[in-house]
Amino acid sequence: MHTRDIPIDQWQPFLDTFTRLHRGERIGIESIGPGSTRRAELHQHPLLGVVAVPDCGSGSCIEVIAGAETQAQTRTIRQPSHLSVTEREDGYPMSLQITDNDGAVTLLRLEPPAQSSKPPGNYLG
Repeated sequence: MHTRDIPIDQWQPFLDTFTRLHRGERIGIESIGPGSTRRAELHQHPLLGVVAVPDCGSGSCIEVIAGAETQAQTRTIRQPSHLSVTEREDGYPMSLQITDNDGAVTLLRLEPPAQSSKPPGNYLG
């Protein structure tokens, strides 16, 4: 795995592409405050979108929208200062890390499907 920074002028096109490629995949969101306080916010919710918004009233923000379309939840990161992506060797993104001006970090992870008790589709046994 490797992590790469996304330049601020590329946030919007990067997040548009990320949303298009990963819409519907299950995500988890975790917040890490400046004092290292960790808090899980979402787990196994389908991704609806990640959007860079240039003006949220008090500066820019990044919004992560997840859940069923009729009950979508939005996590807003106000005044983001840094965006990076951690990718597998094949380029598949494992997580996005968004840091705000106060040093708080929001970690969005693409989650593998929940374990099923059913055998895999190619099970012959």
